[in-house]
Amino acid sequence: MISMELSKILEIIISAGAVQGFFLAMLLMTGKNSNKRSGRILSILFIILSLSIAQYILIPKNLGLPYRIKEPFILLIGPFLLFYIQEITEGKRFTFLDLIHFLPFVIFFWILIPIFVHGNNNEYSELLYKHSLVMSDVIWAIIVVQYGYYWWRIVKIIKIHRKNVVSEFSNIDGKTLSWMRSLLFIFGIFFFILAFTIIIVVHLKNYLAVDTIVCCSLSIIIFILGYRSILQKDIYVNKEEVLKDKTEQKNNIELNESELEMIEKIIKYIEKEKPYLDSGLTLTSLAHKLNLTRNKLSYLINIKLAENFYEFINKYRVEEVKRLLSQPNNQQFTIIALAFEAGFSSKSSFQTNFKKFTGLTPTEYLKRLL
Repeated sequence: MISMELSKILEIIISAGAVQGFFLAMLLMTGKNSNKRSGRILSILFIILSLSIAQYILIPKNLGLPYRIKEPFILLIGPFLLFYIQEITEGKRFTFLDLIHFLPFVIFFWILIPIFVHGNNNEYSELLYKHSLVMSDVIWAIIVVQYGYYWWRIVKIIKIHRKNVVSEFSNIDGKTLSWMRSLLFIFGIFFFILAFTIIIVVHLKNYLAVDTIVCCSLSIIIFILGYRSILQKDIYVNKEEVLKDKTEQKNNIELNESELEMIEKIIKYIEKEKPYLDSGLTLTSLAHKLNLTRNKLSYLINIKLAENFYEFINKYRVEEVKRLLSQPNNQQFTIIALAFEAGFSSKSSFQTNFKKFTGLTPTEYLKRLL
C-alpha cells in the first residue's frame, strides 16, 4: 500500500516537472527574452528535459525492451546545460567543433531509428531485443560517464567565472551564479545515486527503478532551473582582458615611481570623489573616470593592495558605513539603509563584507559604538 502511494506521489512530481518544462520553454520562446541566445538555449534545454521525463509517463511500464531501453534525448541535457552556462558567462558562440557534443545522441538515435520506423516486427528489432539487457547496461554507463564529464566542465567554468566577477564588479549579487552551484550540488547527488543504482540494476535488471530515480531528479532540476534561470541576466567578463591582467601581473612585480604616483592618484580620487557610493561601479567604469586602461588599474590594485577589485571597493564602503554610524543625526536610520547609502546592493553582501573587514557584525559594532 505504501509503495503504491509512493508511486503515485512520484508520478505526480514527474508529471508536474514535464508540464512545467514545456511551459517554461514556451514562455522563453514568446517572452521578452525570446531574441537572446541564452533564452533560446534554455528553452531547448527545458524541452529536452521534459521529453526525457515524458517517456516515463507515456510509455507503458509493461512494454518490453527494446522500447524501454531509454530515449536518446537524455544525452542532450549535459551539452545544452554547458552551452547555457557558456553563453551567460562568456557570450560564447556555437562553433563547428561543438557538434562533437551531439555525437553520443546521434549514434544512439541512429541505432533506434529502425525501431521507431518499422516497429518491433523485424529482424533488427529482434536482434536488438536479444541483446537489449547488455545494450541497456552500456547506455546507462555512457550516461553516467557523460554526466560526470559535463558536471566537471560546468563546475570549472563557474569557478573561473567567480574569479573574473570579483575582478570586475564591486557588487556581485546575482553575478556569481551561486544558485547554479546549488543546482550542480543536487546534480552531483543525482549523479552519485545514478551511478550507485546502475551497479544494483546490473544485477537485478530492474530498469524501471532507474527510470523513476532519473525522472524525479530531472523534475527537481526543472523546478530549480526554472525558478532561477528565468531571472538570470547574462554576465559577460572579457576573458581576454582578464588574461592580460594576469600576464601583466606576472611580468611586472616591482612598482616604479610612475606607478606609485598612479596609486596615490587612485586613492586620492576614491577618498575625495567617493565613486564607491555607486552600487553599479565596475573596474572598467572606474578606469574610465581615472583615464587609465582597465588592465592598468587592475594591475595597480592587485599589486599594491594584494586585493581584487571587489574587496578593494567594499573596504571603502565599510568605512563609509562606519562614518555614517558615528554621526548622531543618522541614528534615525537603520543600519541597512546606511549600507545602501554607502553603495552596497544587498543586506547579505553588506553583512559579509562588514564582518570581514571589522571582525564584528554590524549589530555588534553598533553596540560598541554606543
